[in-house]
Amino acid sequence: IFGLIIVLLAVSDIFLHGYDKRFYSEKVSPTTVYNVSDEKKQIESIQHNEFFRVADEKNILHRNGTIETIWGVSGIRIKKYDDLFTRIDETSWKPINDNLYNFLNVKYVTTSNELPPNINEGFLPRVYFVKNYKIVNSEEAYNLIKEGSVDFKNEVLLEKEPTYLGNTKENTNPPEAKILEKTPSSIKIEASLNEKSILVMSEVDYNGWKLYVDGKPEQYITANYAFRAVPLNPGNHTIEFKYKPLSVYVGAVLSILSFCVLLLVTIKYFYVSNHSGKSN
Repeated sequence: IFGLIIVLLAVSDIFLHGYDKRFYSEKVSPTTVYNVSDEKKQIESIQHNEFFRVADEKNILHRNGTIETIWGVSGIRIKKYDDLFTRIDETSWKPINDNLYNFLNVKYVTTSNELPPNINEGFLPRVYFVKNYKIVNSEEAYNLIKEGSVDFKNEVLLEKEPTYLGNTKENTNPPEAKILEKTPSSIKIEASLNEKSILVMSEVDYNGWKLYVDGKPEQYITANYAFRAVPLNPGNHTIEFKYKPLSVYVGAVLSILSFCVLLLVTIKYFYVSNHSGKSN
């Protein structure tokens, strides 16, 4: 009985208090999870209505929740993403930092080190188009990025030959990619292009993300070693990424089944106990 009560309390607490704070919940807001009032004052001068990241080497914005750093708000790091920084010497600035930070949409750097002038003036948008690409395996992409030899602005490293998605439509508007919505579990992008191009995203690739182009399920390509790319035909397109990890659904089914088994065992226990008492 005691065990059943504990399980019921735990399950109730998860759904009543913990559900909206899970990583994949759309209702979660970092500002409601962390107290950021003091740290927010430090960055009010660089607050903008745009997408950009901060390379917070001094760690003054830790878990701020208001401005995105290159490490986000979670302590969990995707291994492939973490690998890109394992050889960076934090005591001195190197070209790899500048090149990689530009791709990572880094507009500001907090550091105790002296930085060269005009640093990160070429920082790239969170999503943008390129026409040129190279087909390389994961290890080759890793080495090229580590050498600082990738021109992220004009080319992308793909793990397989691209298949251009979306219906081809005539478009005379200038090429543009714009993020319309972004939550922890979804990204919605509006893309307008007049020739075949590859939409490059400075968003880390990991299991669970599903791609939809104009409402149709599609497959994206792992790009630049640990990120995502979507090849598109000319026209106006809506690109949506939704985080739907299979593990969540499998875990939910197993949890429900376990709860049902526990409930049945408990009912059977009381039934047997009651009938045993009567027979005696």
